[in-house]
Order: sequence, then C-alpha cells, then structure tokens
Amino acid sequence: MNDSMEIDETLEEVVSEHIENVRPIGAIVTVDSPNEKKINVTADIKLDGSKALSEATSIFINSFTEYLKSIVFETSSVSYAKIGSILLSTAGVEDYSNLLINGGSANIIVNDSEMPIAGTVTLTEVA
Repeated sequence: MNDSMEIDETLEEVVSEHIENVRPIGAIVTVDSPNEKKINVTADIKLDGSKALSEATSIFINSFTEYLKSIVFETSSVSYAKIGSILLSTAGVEDYSNLLINGGSANIIVNDSEMPIAGTVTLTEVA
C-alpha cells in the first residue's frame, strides 16, 4: 500500500504465486484486492484563531488518513469517538459539533474484504 492507500497492481499476482507455492495439496486459494470503503466526515467546528479553516481541514484530513491507514485489516470498525478525538486534537480546532460519519453518529463497520479510505471531508466553521 502506498501513501495514497492504493495497492500495487502487481501485488495480487505476487501474493497469489507465493501462496500457490506453499499451499497444501488440494487447497484452493483465491487472492483478491480489498474493496474500498469510503469514510465521509462532516462537522461544524469552532476555530481557536490560530489556523484558517482551510489549514485546519488539511491538518485534520492528514491525521484522519493516518488513522485509517493504521487500522487497515486490524479492526472491524472505524471509531466515531476516535474521529472526534482526532478532530479535537487538530491544530486550530477549539471544539466541534454535529459530527457525522457516513451520515450517522456511530462506528462504521468494515468487513474483512474492505479497506477504509478517506472520502469527502466537510468541516464548516461556526461561531
């Protein structure tokens, strides 16, 4: 996986060849790339005056993307609370409200065949 959360197209073939060489006799193995599961975030944020909205949004997106990278194939959900925590620890953000992840306020389930990636992030400044 590269920095853009993309899997090298040749990886699937390399993994398949390796498994074919070490698999038990009679076992049938299928190697497939994971499906992307976009995680969209919207929130109203109160800025602390140290960053512009565009800067705070960019910082949040970077931290959010790093979080998603860290949980790929490690956990079965994207944590609503963790995203809120990332938002609160973002430079320039004093507080937030109306946080929605994929339109809801709950953890997002990620199946074994899915990989969470950052989708649309919309942060709106409020007074």
